[in-house]
Amino acid sequence: MTYIQIFALAMTIFATTADDLLWLVPYTLKAESKWVRIAHAALFVITLQIICLFCGFIAYGTSAVVVNEVFIAWAGAGFAWTIAVSLFIRKQIKLSKHKIMITEEDCRDAEYTGAKSYGTVPHCEDNIDLDEKVNSESVGFSPGQIVSLTLIGALDEVSYFPAILLSKSFTIFQLNMAALVACLSILLIIQFWLPIFMPLLSWMDKHIPLFAIVGLYAVILTFEALLQWILS
Repeated sequence: MTYIQIFALAMTIFATTADDLLWLVPYTLKAESKWVRIAHAALFVITLQIICLFCGFIAYGTSAVVVNEVFIAWAGAGFAWTIAVSLFIRKQIKLSKHKIMITEEDCRDAEYTGAKSYGTVPHCEDNIDLDEKVNSESVGFSPGQIVSLTLIGALDEVSYFPAILLSKSFTIFQLNMAALVACLSILLIIQFWLPIFMPLLSWMDKHIPLFAIVGLYAVILTFEALLQWILS
């Protein structure tokens, strides 16, 4: 087995996991500290390594491998929607807490409506942009979300990893090495290439909530599942 073949497999895995960039960016660039970002990246890598080992168990531990790709695709989309909805609910709860915590000092610093014209006690506009405050908050340590989203994103790999192992073209160790290279490539792109577009990332950080990013990921998975169902 040459290194070129392992690299080719790594690029194949990279191509099928590249959509993880969509949800991984907030957890690795927007996390509250450097150590949280490192922990999220490590969890992403470790989870995919465990998936490779699991696929090895499927390939060598069963006499036949029957994978319903349509079912896996719909399951992945469903899990992604579940996470997106849970993030939306958490954001609404946090937004409500922020509204309750607004003080008179916050109101005086905000825009007023009609205070000078009527000489009344100023009131904050109802549309104080709390959404922007909540969206721009850093992401805390979220191991459950990292593992869940990695598992969802790796459902495509589960459908073909066992077949690769059964073909005896690669060993489990080589599959793990290829997956490691693919994961590190994704993380390197996030850390060193995406910051070139920092103005765009800053705008997204302020205006696009995390649940919307995961929701878009769920939409993509749903479209892929629908396409597989139509073609099956």
